[in-house]
Amino acid sequence: MRELADDIREVEKLLNKLRGPECVFYGLDVGRVKDHSALSILVRYVMAMDTDYNVLITKYYCVYLKRYALQTPYEVIETDAARWWNWADVTGMRRYFIMDMTGVGAPVLEGIKRRRVRVIGVTITGGNRETNPKEGEYDVPKSALTTQLVRTAQMGRFKGYSSIADWSELEEEIRSFGYKQNVETGSVSYESLSEKVHDDLVMSVALPIWYGERIVPYRMTTRGGEATVEDTDYNPLKSQRT
Repeated sequence: MRELADDIREVEKLLNKLRGPECVFYGLDVGRVKDHSALSILVRYVMAMDTDYNVLITKYYCVYLKRYALQTPYEVIETDAARWWNWADVTGMRRYFIMDMTGVGAPVLEGIKRRRVRVIGVTITGGNRETNPKEGEYDVPKSALTTQLVRTAQMGRFKGYSSIADWSELEEEIRSFGYKQNVETGSVSYESLSEKVHDDLVMSVALPIWYGERIVPYRMTTRGGEATVEDTDYNPLKSQRT
């Protein structure tokens, strides 16, 4: 069985190729008994667009994916989360851990917190409104998460490596997504159009990309100086708390 230490070495090899990431994001989709759980690790870069250093863009590189076997004990996932979190502390990068806290995800979130990981919990909803009911927790429509991922990928701002385990499965999941309309309500959702294709890897990647694009500010990491943003999280949803 492959050890986590081996995975860490592989991730560090990729980071040696990708110099200068400004922060790391973890995304965890928690599956029920009959569903897979999945963990992703993305690093983000802030780059000047072409030669205009006043226009900045973000790019996300996936350096790790793991789809857990069915019925993997949640304690194993919680331990992995803590070890990866501590690894990022050694690298000196800013770090954000975003996870699905819908249903069985809520107790897993508490278990990860007990391991001294700062976790952002996202309840995935079927609505159309993003809210921030309390500090560290968000209610986000599934369509908002997947649309943000697909838009970022289509713009060439989400990349990965074929050498990463489960990368081909992630690509298959993304290709299976499309718009689906409820004939009774008329509402339109963006989801997998194939019942045979899982969406755990997609959601593990969509969570951190949504959080990175909507909530977390960025700092310039290439030539051109520092971006003029505060070194604290900008949260446009705070005003919507009830």
